[in-house]
Amino acid sequence: MPNWKFWEKTPAEPLPPSAAPEPARRFTAKPRTDLPGVNSNLGQETVAKLNQLRTRREAVLFDVEQALLATQPENPWLERVRLLDEAIDDVRSDRDRAQRESEPIGEAVTPAPLHTILFQEGPPPSVAFDLLEEHFIYAEEIDWAERGYQMARGDLLLQSGEPQRLVEAIYQGLHDEAFLEHITASLFVFASDTRDRALAGEVLPVSVTLADLARPDETAGGWFDWNGHSAAATRRDHRVTLLQQEEQRLLAERERELQEQARWEDRLPIAKRRLADVDAEIAALEV
Repeated sequence: MPNWKFWEKTPAEPLPPSAAPEPARRFTAKPRTDLPGVNSNLGQETVAKLNQLRTRREAVLFDVEQALLATQPENPWLERVRLLDEAIDDVRSDRDRAQRESEPIGEAVTPAPLHTILFQEGPPPSVAFDLLEEHFIYAEEIDWAERGYQMARGDLLLQSGEPQRLVEAIYQGLHDEAFLEHITASLFVFASDTRDRALAGEVLPVSVTLADLARPDETAGGWFDWNGHSAAATRRDHRVTLLQQEEQRLLAERERELQEQARWEDRLPIAKRRLADVDAEIAALEV
C-alpha cells in the first residue's frame, strides 16, 4: 500500500485577479485593532520594544488560535484521524482477504524413484542422482584461498541434468511453468540436504521418490518441496506481513494525530496567559 500522506492537500486553483481573499478565521482571540501607529513622541528604544512585542503577539496569537481550533468538534486533526480510520479499515480487509487466498493446488506427480544417490567429497563436493531419464549432478563453486584450500562452503550449482526435460517427461511433452519453477528449487534443496547430511556423517536419504519432492499443498496451493517448504504459503505470508506492517504504521500515525491535538488543547491556558502578558506589556509601554 503506498505511503499516503493524508494531511497533504491538493494545491488550490489560483484565484482570478479580481477575487478578494477571504479574511482569516479567528476565534475568541482577535488581532488588536486598537493598536496605534508608532508615536513620534516615544523614544527610539521604546518604539523598537513595541515593535518586538507586536511581533511576539502575532506568534502567541497563532498558538492561541491553534489551541482553540483543537478544542472544536471539527478540526484538522480529527479529519486526518477519520481518513486514517478509513485507510486502516481497507488494509484490514485486504489482510483478511490475503489470509484466505490460495493459489491453485499442485497436481500429484508420479512416485518415480531417485536412484544412484552419491556424494563425493571432492574438491569440489558434489551430489549426483538419477531421476527418470535425467542424470543430475550438483557441485559446489569453490572459493580457493591463496594456499590452495577451500575458504568456505558455497551453494551447489547444477552441473548436469535438465529440469525442463524432466517436466516434459512427467507431463508428456507439455510445459508447466509453475511445476518447473517448483521442481527446480526442490531438486536443489534435496541436493543441498544430501550434501549437508554427508558432511555431518549422517545417513544419506533413501527410498526417495519424485512425489517426495513435490507434495501438493492443499492449504496455500502449489507444492511442498523436499524440506516441507511451500513457496505459495511463503508468498501469502509475505503479503499478509506487509499489510500488517502497513496497519501498524497507520495506527501509529493515528495515535500521533490524537496526541498532537491533545498537546494543543493543553497549551490553551498557557497561550492565553502569554497573550494577556504581551498585551499588558504593550499597554504599559503605550502609556
